[in-house]
Amino acid sequence: MKGQDVVNPDQNSIYPDHRLLGPNGDKPLILVVDDTPINLETLAEMVRHAGANARVANCGATALRYARLEPRPDLILLDIMMPDMDGHAVLAELRRMPETRDIPVIFVTALDDQSEEERGIREGAADYVSKPVKMSVLIARIRAHLEVRRAQWLLANQKAWLEQEVERRIAENTHLDRHLTLALERNGFGIWEHDPVRNRNRWSEGLRQMLGYEQEPEQLAESMNLIHPEDRPAVEAQVTASLRDRNSILIGEFRIRHHDGGWRWVESRGRIVEFDEAGQPTLMIGTMLDITERKLAEAEHRLADLVFTGIGEGICITDAKRNILRINDAFSTITGYQADEIVGQNPRLLKSGVHSPAFYAEIWKTIDQYGNWQGEITNRHKDGSLVTEWLSISSLRDTTGTASHYIGIFSDLSERQAAAERIQYLSSYDTLTELPNRHLFDDRLNQALLTARRFERGTALILLDLNRFRLINDTLGPPAGDEILVEVTRRLKLQVREGDTVGRRAGNEFGFVMANLSHERDALALAQRMLDAISVPFSVAGQSVAITASIGISVFPKNGENGEAMLRSADAALLRAKQSGRNTFSFYSPEMDADAARRLSIESALRDALARDEFCVHYQPQVSLDSGHMIGMEALLRWNSALLGPISPVEFIPIAEETGLIMQIGDWVLRTACHQTKAWLDLGLLPLHVAVNLSPRQFRQADLPAQVANALAESGLPAAAMVLEFTESAFI
Repeated sequence: MKGQDVVNPDQNSIYPDHRLLGPNGDKPLILVVDDTPINLETLAEMVRHAGANARVANCGATALRYARLEPRPDLILLDIMMPDMDGHAVLAELRRMPETRDIPVIFVTALDDQSEEERGIREGAADYVSKPVKMSVLIARIRAHLEVRRAQWLLANQKAWLEQEVERRIAENTHLDRHLTLALERNGFGIWEHDPVRNRNRWSEGLRQMLGYEQEPEQLAESMNLIHPEDRPAVEAQVTASLRDRNSILIGEFRIRHHDGGWRWVESRGRIVEFDEAGQPTLMIGTMLDITERKLAEAEHRLADLVFTGIGEGICITDAKRNILRINDAFSTITGYQADEIVGQNPRLLKSGVHSPAFYAEIWKTIDQYGNWQGEITNRHKDGSLVTEWLSISSLRDTTGTASHYIGIFSDLSERQAAAERIQYLSSYDTLTELPNRHLFDDRLNQALLTARRFERGTALILLDLNRFRLINDTLGPPAGDEILVEVTRRLKLQVREGDTVGRRAGNEFGFVMANLSHERDALALAQRMLDAISVPFSVAGQSVAITASIGISVFPKNGENGEAMLRSADAALLRAKQSGRNTFSFYSPEMDADAARRLSIESALRDALARDEFCVHYQPQVSLDSGHMIGMEALLRWNSALLGPISPVEFIPIAEETGLIMQIGDWVLRTACHQTKAWLDLGLLPLHVAVNLSPRQFRQADLPAQVANALAESGLPAAAMVLEFTESAFI
């Protein structure tokens, strides 16, 4: 708390007829003692503004010397926390010396602690004011003690005629009391009195208005009932101690209920001022000040301090000369400098040497002109490494427009830049194989075609697809599939030339851009090397796994003038390679476009074939070679498309299998065959069975038994009349 500034004085709080007066009615002399220059000057300016002369001292020894100088001060404002000789030691010396013993001393300190305040009063301080203070409050306290000082001075100098002036002095004291009461209430203080003998309270009009009550609580217990339950035990203990110890002073901050039902924070001070002949207290008097706004401000200050220390950005506050006053924890984290190493230093300590003097000159020119600057800057960490930061500097100006402080807020861009680079990488590369993904691969292809067109060279595009790779994931699990993909990547990289691009375009599809192609046979040789490399068995989870691949090849400019056309041609060639038995490669030919168009038409028509009732089932008899009798029949699916005419199962069954439409079609065939066979049995024909082929996708269905059971139940066909067939090739 040391070094906390006293708040700016309220210029409208002092009127000419309420200026401070010394004991003899002239300007009082007030000695102000504080080791912090800004506090010393602010307090001195306050008392001068209130009509007093100020004498200032910046340490305890100087204060003692100035206190003995003629004319001696009428009152001393004394800071507690000072080096070499603190306020308590200075007060002890003042009370020890006869010439300064009676000078009232008010502690003005940042130590807002009840025990410290009690200690100061016991040592002989006249009052205790906590920083930051409001000018009106401080002047009210000073005025009250100067009035007492004036009364003491008059008593000391008028003993000879005191008896003749008793009535006048009583009136004068009454006026002084009224004046003091008005002064206190004008500054927000309410006055209370308590008579312990009769257990009666009295509140001033100002106190009743402060808390919204028309009548004060009569007894002490009623007053205690207004105090917040959490604060009541401490207040009751203080009151009990005050009634027991005649020198005790009641000091405390607590919450008290306002008439509107809300709670107000108040600061209450009081002491016993009258005793009976037996020494028992008969009157306790004190003040109460509403400090709710101060408490709210303190809470906001704590919140601001929490934000200051906890925020992730580094914060640095400097004075007008740009010397560092305060930093937060994030500053130390980013720069490596702790507070005891950097406070008092100039931020130029962090200069990296990367920027020119003109760069920094432009920064301060902008701040002087516009009040702030922000931008990217490179500073040097304590360990010597460079740190890139986003820095914002703002100037704080006083009432004259002069910069009094500078506030710098900065964040470390290193992690942000790394994250941006990571995002850029993820948007362009496959995380598993670290190969260019589809987006980057297509861009590389277009760049290669631009170069080939410019220099009139050939370029080959190769698409490679791992055959039946899904079975590996289904049987060995995805981790095993990932392991194989990584190994495939390694093998394929060994087959290509430096400068060619290898990319992963989909789950198990890889792409290659072979630039500077001199002859198509070079692409053919590369494709064969790739097939040979992949055909070598893989060792996964202790098992030997054999995989084959299919390759489609397109050549620029014969098979396409741009990347999109080249990819379309290579896709068609890849499909032809799969249809040719897999584990082979195929160059694109124009006939493939017609095949691709035919396949697309079949796929499109196939999606609506069931709804249009275009399928039918033919039944092929099965005859026993022993008896020559028909023992059953095989259900065969046929399709007569309204758009394309009759289509061979050889054409549409593989397409249905690849697109997943085989699931719905297969279920329809199963139910149709069951109903037809049941109808023949009902006609009295010999016992027959019907054989229905299952595709590999149907066979892998988890609900296949339920599907068969439903078909049998719907048709009423006995289960013995149903045969499910699965081809050897599909099983393999």
